[in-house]
Order: sequence, then C-alpha cells, then structure tokens
Amino acid sequence: MTLNHSLVQKIGNAIKEVSRKKGSTWWYTPHMAAASRTITERIPLVDILVEVRDSQDFIVNKVRRMLYKAVSSFNGDLEDEETMSRLIKAEFAALRDAFNLPPDSDDCVRKVAAKLLNLYRTGRLGHYTLDVAPNQFGVLHDGKQPYPGAISALEKLSTCGPKMVIISNSSRRASITMEKLRSLGFDPSLFVGAITSGELTHQYLQRRGDAWFASLGRSCIHMTWSDRGAISLEGLGLQVVGTVEEADFILAHGTEALGLSSGAALPMKLDELEKILDQCAAKKIPMVVANPDFVTVEARALRVMPGTLAATYEKLGGEVKWMGKPDKIIYKSAMEMAAVDASDCIAVGDSLHHDIKGANAAEIASAFITGGIQATELGLTKFGEVADDDSVHALASKNNAYPTYVLPSFTW
Repeated sequence: MTLNHSLVQKIGNAIKEVSRKKGSTWWYTPHMAAASRTITERIPLVDILVEVRDSQDFIVNKVRRMLYKAVSSFNGDLEDEETMSRLIKAEFAALRDAFNLPPDSDDCVRKVAAKLLNLYRTGRLGHYTLDVAPNQFGVLHDGKQPYPGAISALEKLSTCGPKMVIISNSSRRASITMEKLRSLGFDPSLFVGAITSGELTHQYLQRRGDAWFASLGRSCIHMTWSDRGAISLEGLGLQVVGTVEEADFILAHGTEALGLSSGAALPMKLDELEKILDQCAAKKIPMVVANPDFVTVEARALRVMPGTLAATYEKLGGEVKWMGKPDKIIYKSAMEMAAVDASDCIAVGDSLHHDIKGANAAEIASAFITGGIQATELGLTKFGEVADDDSVHALASKNNAYPTYVLPSFTW
C-alpha cells in the first residue's frame, strides 16, 4: 500500500525543501501550498496546521502526519507489529526512491518508525487535542467585513474537534470582541472564548494580585479613542486626571484622545499625546499599554495603535507594561481557557512582531497569514496572493520571528 502518487510527490518535494534548509526554525514552500490544495478534500486543515506532539524534529513531524494517514486508512492486520513495521518502511521507501531524498532522511525513517510504533503500542495513535488561537484583525476580518472564506474555515475547523480561542491585541473587553465577531457574521459559539489585551489589562488593574500592579496608584492619565469610542474604566476604582503632576501612571487604550474625569474623551492628535508623554517621562511614571499593536488593518488601510505610543515612551526612557502580544501572558491565558498544553496549540496571526514572536516566546506552533498587516511589505496587492518565499524569509529574519507555517489567508 502506498499513498496517492501526486500527493506523495508534492509532499516529497516539500520535504526536500525542508531538508535543504535544515537548522531553520520555520519552513514554507510553494510545494507545501500545492500539497495543501491537493488534499483539502481528504485531510482536514487541522492535519496540515497542527504540530503533532512527542517530536521536536520539524522534518519528522511533516512526514509523520503523512504516515499517520496511511496507517489510519490501512485495512490490514495492525495487531501484527511486523506488518506495522513493513507498512511504515514501505511508505518511506516510496518517498526515498521516487524523490531522491537526502541521506539525512534516514534519520527520519528511524525516528518516525519508532514514534509511530510507540504511539500504536500505547493506544495513542490518532488521539490528539488541539487549541487553535486565531487573531481577529488581519486574519478573520479587516475591522469592517470578514475576509473571504474565513467564516467557512472556522465552521469546518469546528467539525474537526479543536478548541478555538480568539486572542487579540484589542483595547476592548472580551465580551465586546465576541459581539463584534457576531455582528460581522461569525458564530461566537464556535469559540471557547476570547482573550484580549484589554481584558487582561482590566483584570490586572482590578485584582492587583501582581506585585507590579499592586504598586500602582489610582490616578491615571488616560489615552483613549474618540471616533472608535472611548474605553470605559468602570469598576476599576481609577481616577482619571488631566495633568502629569496628579498622575501615578499612564493608561494607554487608544491614540485619538485624552480621557476626562467625566468619562468623555477630548480628541487629540498623535503629536499632542506624544508631548504629554515627554512630560510623563520627566516625572518617571509608568505606562500600562492595553493594546501593544503598532498599527492595525482597517478596511485595507493601516491605523496607528497604542503600541506606537508605548514604543515612543520607552525611547524616552519610560517604563512600559505591555499587556498582550508578543508577551506570552496572553498565550498562557488562552491555554488556561482551553485547558491545553503548549504542545497542543497553534497561534494564527498576521503580524510577525506580535503574533509570531509571541508564539515563539510561548513555545507554541504558529501560522503566519501574509495577506494581513504585512501584505504591503511582502509586495502583495490582492487577497489570496502567495508571498515569495525569499521575501517571507527575509521579513521573518528582520523581525526575529519564525513561523512554523506560512499561509496566504485563513481559508479552507
């Protein structure tokens, strides 16, 4: 028994590409994209994305999933260990002979055979759990409308059994994020829940169980939104002040306005807010940034986000508490919500600096969506366009962020 020849050829070509780049912490080739398209009807997207547990060798993982499909569809006697061994070796022989795999693939043969046999003996073959943690902006929607195929992809993914948690560098509470998704046509019931940087900020300011937050005062300068709607601080016991002299810390939710004690917002330009930061830096008061993003996608345009203010404040010598991606705090919260380990997770996002670097820090697999916030940097002009491999590699190196997978869009 062997796998479909055209499928084996595409996956074999992908494996050769990976082998040539041995030592890299990420991989992507047009061959794998072709393989993904070929097997869409036969293998769920979850099998393409998930890094199967029990192995750290990235080549082994790719081959192992292919072999798992062969084993799981085999109608022979798998109670016979010798039969099982022959099946595994036959699959590798087909790959090696047909596609002239490099010599170091022999190591893969031994490792994967041993791992598959061990999984079979312990009754764990095929029983994996997965937590998919997609970002919303730039992956599922652009702030105004869903990306083509995103709703359908989530619905199909949900039938495969993974737990899905939204992780977002949004200044707003998780409940507002879920309502936003509903208004755009997404079904909130498909998700275990949502973790936003705004939700984390609210919880930490409210509970103050963390030593750093416990040391904060109660008076803050509040940088918020105007056109997008000011952020409520209700229930936090904070006093919004208008002068640096009165402030204990800066709370950055937005980049359009200065919050007033009445709860209203006074519109301000970015450079006006930066002048206030100059004064705050001189007083050496800390900043809590409730949205670490630098920019976000909004109907294909980019809007400046609070992370830009935080980066400016750090350059001025100010202390910043980043409450979201790329800090692993938000990934830890998502894993706790889904009750899974890091080895069972994959984060899907469109920002190398935030989504992918954060996944790297949390030691979970990641999928980089090229058609979002960094599409222009990659020279992409239309939805679904495949990024040049060298361009992705260069941008990943520049950001020191290495995705496990690269996809043009979040589609099935």
